[in-house]
Amino acid sequence: MVSWPTYGAGVVMAVASAIAFAYVGHRLGARPVIGDHRVAWTTFRVWWFAIAAEFLVSGTISLLAGLGLIDFRVYGSFIYLNLGLLAVGVFGLVYYLLFILTGLRWIFVPVAALYLGYYLSILYLVTAQAPSGIGFGEFRAFLRFENSPDPDVVWVSRALGRWLPIACAVAFLTLVARTRDPTTRWRAIFIAPSIAAWAINQEIATLLRGATPTWYGFANRSVGLLAALLVLLAYFPPRALKERWGLYSIADEATHVPSQPKSPHVPAPPPIRNVP
Repeated sequence: MVSWPTYGAGVVMAVASAIAFAYVGHRLGARPVIGDHRVAWTTFRVWWFAIAAEFLVSGTISLLAGLGLIDFRVYGSFIYLNLGLLAVGVFGLVYYLLFILTGLRWIFVPVAALYLGYYLSILYLVTAQAPSGIGFGEFRAFLRFENSPDPDVVWVSRALGRWLPIACAVAFLTLVARTRDPTTRWRAIFIAPSIAAWAINQEIATLLRGATPTWYGFANRSVGLLAALLVLLAYFPPRALKERWGLYSIADEATHVPSQPKSPHVPAPPPIRNVP
């Protein structure tokens, strides 16, 4: 039985998160990039668009399932699509972070292979459990299964889908201590928590499955919006802070005219190569 007040709110917030993520991906497209950074920056944008699509599909199939318009077979088919979107998105995110941290473009192939394996493992995880129906929580629909999940595959999927992005986000935050450029520090401070919040939220949702309190249901759906806001602040800082601390935005990079800091000792923007 669907409780529409909260269930409908879950659908609306999923769609809102999809719009927010797609908007961030679109805004990031204004950045001029050169050299090896072009590929990495493209994969970072792919992360935002892929997760936006995942949110949109999730919200749509929850709505259709709640209205009784699709059965578990159709629902399961869209789950397979969402798993693919998740794998592509996390690949783009992890490659971007590792490239920024190491400057090694050749890691594209091994990271891509790793996340192809990740996708196959989560496909197996869902299929082996034998989907048998649709269940309804307070905020969304979910597949019911006949079998228990393989614990080894669960550990692999959690490690690649959540723990590795969290580790990369923590490493990314070390840029604050490794650089003197105020904009690089500013971006690291906002981007790292954005990524970590998304991944940690997914992990908590898994651990609380079947016992999720109502307040966390709302908090869970709000994380996507928070992540989008943090990244917009990272790449489009308020004008007052730009002038005070010598920060620059993507728009400044495009015109090569950074805001003039009040302190003459703040450096100009570095070349757009291996910078976040």
